[in-house]
Amino acid sequence: MDFFGEFMSYQILELLTLSLIALFFALSSIELLRLLKQPQFIKIWNYDYLKIDLEKAFPLFKKLLPILFSNSSFKWVLYLQLILAAFLILIKSPWIVVCLIISHLLICIRFRGTYNGGSDMMAFVLLTGALVLTSFKNQDLAQFGFLYIAIHTLYSYLKAGLSKVVQKDWRSGFALSAFLSRSLYPDIKKLSVWLDHKKNISLMACWLVIIFELAALLIVLFPRFAIVYFIMALVFHFSVFLTFGLNRFFWAWLAAWPSIFYSLMAFGLTTK
Repeated sequence: MDFFGEFMSYQILELLTLSLIALFFALSSIELLRLLKQPQFIKIWNYDYLKIDLEKAFPLFKKLLPILFSNSSFKWVLYLQLILAAFLILIKSPWIVVCLIISHLLICIRFRGTYNGGSDMMAFVLLTGALVLTSFKNQDLAQFGFLYIAIHTLYSYLKAGLSKVVQKDWRSGFALSAFLSRSLYPDIKKLSVWLDHKKNISLMACWLVIIFELAALLIVLFPRFAIVYFIMALVFHFSVFLTFGLNRFFWAWLAAWPSIFYSLMAFGLTTK
């Protein structure tokens, strides 16, 4: 029998999805709260440096901006997000999700965009899907929250692969060592130098990344491949975390995977 069809019901996958989303936002809040204790972080992201850009972006709300985006307000937004994340595990409520959307939006605005790039954008995808899941009591309607997350997640892999395959640096094997050279970790930078002298290995590694991302399309064509791809994705995202410290990418995409498995089952496909 299909493993996921036998052991994971709609209710279990829904709880798992909401719990993983909550974990993502809890960890994000804790991370930023810790960074607020770092003088260098405060110096760079001080509201006094940001307010000029914020006032240009929101000229009609100049008096409201200090209330929402001052250093002290930023801390309370993070505390609020942490509390909301905890409640999301306990209470299935669309209002909690809406409040998380607002808190996440405020944080992104304060950073004049996304602070953590793709993971912050994926967070909005997760929250949109969660809003659908929590808003409808009718499972036939609520399940479209899973489908929304699944489509965006698979497209994110495919889009990343397509963007790489058209770039000469990725096709030639140069891009990976160039990316590794930007890492904050000395050992990873040494790995970059080593790859510069191992052209064949660097070329193979670049193409492995490209093939892995493009292979997301196979999940739809051959659903039984989903479990194998999921394991590959775990290894890939965890490697990115170890290499660049991008821990949020790991948790954001992990939270999206229950939606992929459910969508495969809901639309008559099988992962057995």
